[in-house]
Amino acid sequence: MKQYGIIRCPHCKAAKIIDFSYKTITCHRCGKKIQTERIKLLHKTTSFNEAQQVIGIINAEQADRKADFVKDHQ
Repeated sequence: MKQYGIIRCPHCKAAKIIDFSYKTITCHRCGKKIQTERIKLLHKTTSFNEAQQVIGIINAEQADRKADFVKDHQ
């Protein structure tokens, strides 16, 4: 079963879903390489859908719009 994690890029702080089957990933925003074994996890799950929901909440919190996001996804 696949494991997914939610991280923040240590360079640009973008929230990202990672797949633990990869040792290194590239940030979609800044293009920097990230070693998945050394990064702090914000959330871990086996469900990609759950990972997407968590990313949505994190991004909404960053934009100070969490209440709007939660209301739209109930």
